Amino acid sequence: MNPRAAALTTLGGEVFTGAEAAAYGLVTKAVPADDLDTEVAALCASLATGAAQGLRESKRILNRDLVARIDALGEEMAETSTRLFASDEAREAMTAFLSRKK
Repeated sequence: MNPRAAALTTLGGEVFTGAEAAAYGLVTKAVPADDLDTEVAALCASLATGAAQGLRESKRILNRDLVARIDALGEEMAETSTRLFASDEAREAMTAFLSRKK
């Protein structure tokens, strides 16, 4: 997710569509609900054609930077998350979110 999209969605609490999530880089692909089972089956069939070693090593290479950031900053982020989510402000916000009418 690029920094501008992250700012829009986190600072403003914006609700966004699947297509917008794909444009932000948050998800790989957005499909209509009626097509979801077909798309999932096609993706799984495609992944099943790959060799286990190749898939495993590709994931390791692609996730290397993320794993390094988690290793370097994970404890700090966990402490920050714990502090923030335990606050009265967060509790009120989560209660309001969960209580909203659909």
